[in-house]
Amino acid sequence: METDRIQGRASAVAFAGSAGAVLVGALVLLGWAADIEMLKRIAPGLVAMNPATAALFVLAGISLWLQRSGVRPKTAATPVRIARLFAGLVIVAATLKLAGTLSGWSSGVDQWLFTEKLAGALDSQPNRMAPNTALDFLLLGLALATLGVTTRRGHRPAEILASLAFVIALLTPVGHVYQVPQFAGWAHYIPMALPTAATFMLLSLGVFMARPDAGMMAVVGSASPGGVLARRLYPAMIIALLVLGWLRLEGERRDFYGMELGVALYTLANIIVLGLLVWRSARSLHLAAVRQRADEERLRQSEAERDRF
Repeated sequence: METDRIQGRASAVAFAGSAGAVLVGALVLLGWAADIEMLKRIAPGLVAMNPATAALFVLAGISLWLQRSGVRPKTAATPVRIARLFAGLVIVAATLKLAGTLSGWSSGVDQWLFTEKLAGALDSQPNRMAPNTALDFLLLGLALATLGVTTRRGHRPAEILASLAFVIALLTPVGHVYQVPQFAGWAHYIPMALPTAATFMLLSLGVFMARPDAGMMAVVGSASPGGVLARRLYPAMIIALLVLGWLRLEGERRDFYGMELGVALYTLANIIVLGLLVWRSARSLHLAAVRQRADEERLRQSEAERDRF
């Protein structure tokens, strides 16, 4: 069935989110242990990922791994307890970091691992966990701790928390593309690196899709017209808006046009592109409905012919 296929893909994303977080965290920790700069930085020229950040990625990834849909029977309580324990550790570490940042008191949670190597690092700024990184960990830790919770109205808190974490992580690549450094960092702290943001986004998607038969995913992952529309429209809309915004900004930076013309062109391009996306989605739904009606008519005719005999 179509719904089973869609839910299978959602489960694959949840697996990728858990495995990706564990892999990235493990490679970074290996880099700190073996002094391999490439592994610490994931990519050349980037800020080295803090060891505590890497360790929390491993904990969060394992927590998601143990809780993703279909991996364990519902009666298996031990894996769920372990998953929630790891989620709790992520919450505690993130809370300590955020509390220290807001109060000026340093808990040192981001210096517990490889303390001497962190002190001797030659980076221009002390390698500390960024506040937006800690906030993302807090949101994802809470999401993992409530992954199996569904309210009476069918809402899943984990989906909302994971969505917020995704948006915060998305600010980093958007800040790089649009050259807005405030999106990636906070005050004098080291900004969130692109690999960190990418891992957060993958992990957030994994948490969001870990229960493909409940909450918002029950609608998005369904074979209904609403589910088809959401799957077709949302990804294309996000990509289109990011590209159009970048094109408008680049045109202004290169003095192709002024602010007024840039806003007018951007608005017009949005109307055209979004209109085309809506039309394409509506046409697909219309054709699907036509095919369904034709199949139903053929079935009725077949049944009528059988009744004659």
